Amino acid sequence: MYPELFRIGSFPVATFGLISAVSFLLTLNLILKRSVRYGIDPDKMSDLCFWGLLIGILGARIWFLVDARDYYFQHPEKMLTLRFEGLTSFGGLVGGIFAISIWLYRTNYRIIPVLDTIFPSSVFGLGFCRLACIFHGCCYGVESTGLPWGIYLHNAVRHPTQLYDLFITCGFIVALWVYEKVCCKNGLLPLGVPLSWSLVAYGAGRIVSECWRVNDDESMTIVMGYIVSYAQVYAALMIVAGLIGVIYFYKQNNYVEGVE
Repeated sequence: MYPELFRIGSFPVATFGLISAVSFLLTLNLILKRSVRYGIDPDKMSDLCFWGLLIGILGARIWFLVDARDYYFQHPEKMLTLRFEGLTSFGGLVGGIFAISIWLYRTNYRIIPVLDTIFPSSVFGLGFCRLACIFHGCCYGVESTGLPWGIYLHNAVRHPTQLYDLFITCGFIVALWVYEKVCCKNGLLPLGVPLSWSLVAYGAGRIVSECWRVNDDESMTIVMGYIVSYAQVYAALMIVAGLIGVIYFYKQNNYVEGVE
């Protein structure tokens, strides 16, 4: 673990925060490249990404504080931090959707092309951010002695749940981009399908990684007799919504009109 990369004077530069910043810049670059395909002004998309970042971080922090409310009630002085520590991807997603809703209202762009532009790149960025979790030592897996690909965290060899999430999520999105490129050459890329598959990608990565992730009792529930985490419940709902979206948007015969 390398939670602190270096210091500028007395201010610590957290590895988590640095990788998160790199992830945002990567995501921004991908979104701006995609915006041309969907006929969206890259300058306006830059404005959306800026506000989406701020509101997304706020949402991610608030969700985390609610999840860990017992701890922060006892340590209220730790609620505010500038080190990008203590964030949840689900909260960031909700915050980002809120920012997109306001931006759509102000710009009059159609919602589906905007979401097709943003979601695949954002899900890829979230997956990339799992590298930050490894360096910070969070979101780690259960102990597993003798696991050939295990990583050493918190005095034990553990399942690299962060990497499970990263490889599944990012691999799914790369496959989606290949699919998009092939469809665009034939003029057969249905609007809404990239968004829908992105939901499936994120949900799949989270469900699998949560199978071996360490969670406290408050993060668990029982569904149909099985003990699962709340994150798996949310992820399953995203997968269902994504699959329904794929079927629905394929039937609409509404294809991308922008350039490849």
